[in-house]
This record gives sequence, C-alpha cells and structure tokens, in this order.
Amino acid sequence: MTDGVGEDDAGLLKVPQVAKMLGVSQPTVWRLIGRGELDSILVSTRSRRVKPEAVEAYEKKRTNARAGKSAA
Repeated sequence: MTDGVGEDDAGLLKVPQVAKMLGVSQPTVWRLIGRGELDSILVSTRSRRVKPEAVEAYEKKRTNARAGKSAA
C-alpha cells in the first residue's frame, strides 16, 4: 500500500503542508509559487511539491526582509 507519493516525491511537501508550516492559507502558497517567491516542482499536470529547503529559504528571505524594514 502506498500513500500516493512516489519514491521521487519522498521528502517533498504538499501545498497544504507548506501552508501550515508558514502559517498562511493554501491560496497564499499558490500565489507565492506563481510569483516565483517559493520554488516548487511540477510532479504531474495538476500537482506541485515543494522541497523543505525551499520553505526554509523563503522563511529566511521573509525574515531578512522584515528585519530590513524595521531597521529603516
């Protein structure tokens, strides 16, 4: 029995998981992906996955942007 994730998808995150990690809605995650602010991988015609490293990079970028605004 499988969970619907192939071996190539192992360790990759689904949009709902990313939304929960970032504390945002799923549509917000889709917007971030669409704007290129969050890297994702197309795994089928209607499915995307996100590497945990991409979430970490986005969070770091977001944190740095906030720190820059508060320092200004």
